[in-house]
Amino acid sequence: MDKKNQKAAEKIRKKAGKAIHEYKMIEENDHVLVALSGGVDSLVLLDILSERKKIIPINFQLSAIHITHEINSRKISTNVPKIKEFCRVRQIPLHTFDLKLELDDKAMKKGVCFLCSWNRRKMIFEKAKELDCNKIAFGHHMDDALETLLMNMCFHGEISSIPPFIQMFQGIFTIIRPMILLTAKEINKYCQISSIKEAEGNCPYEEKNQREEFRPIVEKMAQMHKLGKVNLYNSMSNILNDYLPNKKY
Repeated sequence: MDKKNQKAAEKIRKKAGKAIHEYKMIEENDHVLVALSGGVDSLVLLDILSERKKIIPINFQLSAIHITHEINSRKISTNVPKIKEFCRVRQIPLHTFDLKLELDDKAMKKGVCFLCSWNRRKMIFEKAKELDCNKIAFGHHMDDALETLLMNMCFHGEISSIPPFIQMFQGIFTIIRPMILLTAKEINKYCQISSIKEAEGNCPYEEKNQREEFRPIVEKMAQMHKLGKVNLYNSMSNILNDYLPNKKY
């Protein structure tokens, strides 16, 4: 990696470090379990955390989990050997588990993606407890948070999104999102610089979700102002109640 790319990668890692520091995501003696789907977001997350572990004066343990899943006897392909090699190079312990779902027609109508995601997350929580992990890291970024914000405003009439951290089960676990201040563009740039390629296969049940429909809206707002995404994100912490209606319509 040349100096220019090295500097660019360091800038992106520092931005993730800012989120970790400001939200106190990782503290002394934490055991962080990274949910590794094989997509570029989760791979970049693991790479950034492994690099951060080398330089900060905080003692914490880092592990990764990958769940292969099968739906109605159809296996969803991921490049498991590639994921294992990715973790081996970074000396991060990887724990792999299999999830098999048998869904009837009634369940299928509820949405395969929702049920698959719900069951995978349930398994992650169960395995985190077995592995004695107190933090679970997901690879959501700023674009994810903004798309969720607009989606919840539109469909649910509420201002809510993906929080940088949230305690679960009376504080047994804390979910953290170290890349919450990074945009999708910055993550893609980091992939190019670090030669990180996804190891996640296509799912035959994959559906177009509502989040994707809000993606071009967020991009349009970013085009309207160079700080469009940052300002939209910051607006969630800068609510001026005196200038908002106090009654529901």
